[in-house]
Amino acid sequence: MDLLNYFASYACILVKPKIMKPNQIIKIPRLKDTFTQEKQGDIFSIRYSYIRSNESRQENETGQDYLTFSESSSSFSFVLCDGVSQSFFGELAANILGDELLVWLNDQPLIMDKKFLSESLITFLTQLTEKANSLVQNYVIGADTSAMLEEVLEEKRSMGSGSMYICGRIDCESEDLPQGRMILSGLGDERIRIWNRKTEISRELGIEPNIDQRWSTNRGIVGGEPSFVVKPLLNRKGKIIYKRILAYTDGFSLLDQETARLSTKKLDKMINESILLPENDDLSMIEIMIN
Repeated sequence: MDLLNYFASYACILVKPKIMKPNQIIKIPRLKDTFTQEKQGDIFSIRYSYIRSNESRQENETGQDYLTFSESSSSFSFVLCDGVSQSFFGELAANILGDELLVWLNDQPLIMDKKFLSESLITFLTQLTEKANSLVQNYVIGADTSAMLEEVLEEKRSMGSGSMYICGRIDCESEDLPQGRMILSGLGDERIRIWNRKTEISRELGIEPNIDQRWSTNRGIVGGEPSFVVKPLLNRKGKIIYKRILAYTDGFSLLDQETARLSTKKLDKMINESILLPENDDLSMIEIMIN
């Protein structure tokens, strides 16, 4: 099975119903480019983009980024992964980690504290290597691959496939969570930023990009433990503390200097500008507005 067909089985065509079904999982296709899409909801409104690198488009290959998210009537979860290009098909690690991490997020109980959740995440990332490494070892390299390239790939296989990630889960207020809850975690150099109703307050998160961090299919967590944040969504007066969350991969670094919320037209303009950069890379982004 070649890489194109491998990921075709994961592709999901995004439909646009007015109301998403509870716990519906969306996987953004990696075999095509998706300029900024919008979905307006009663509680959560989102925008997202997924653009492959120029090289991937020219070769008709999948992107190494992976974006997946889910929404129920009371919560929203997302995972954004960036496969490590120097590892064995970084797309593999990104796909495996993205799907499994979304399940982990959705399975977390409402009443557990930060210490329990953080320890649970580290255990999950460590134990996932057994399943992931088996998939990597059994992955069949394309028959049309040259002998020289295959030798290089087999050496990379022995070191495993790698991916960085940023993820989060937002829970509305409930009997178990009177102030709601926001869980965020990051491992690697992806960006995550956050705003209240007026200004950016990303420094409060303490999640900084770190190019030395990643998750490996055969080593687990590399470069230090992931950043992990658990915050109430509302203050004691019931007002929303966090209004907007923005996560994106390093391929969309042009966003780093933007503090105001951009129109969809402006976002797509910046995507086109990113495509023209000499250091062009896969680009993916998700923005969540809490209404």
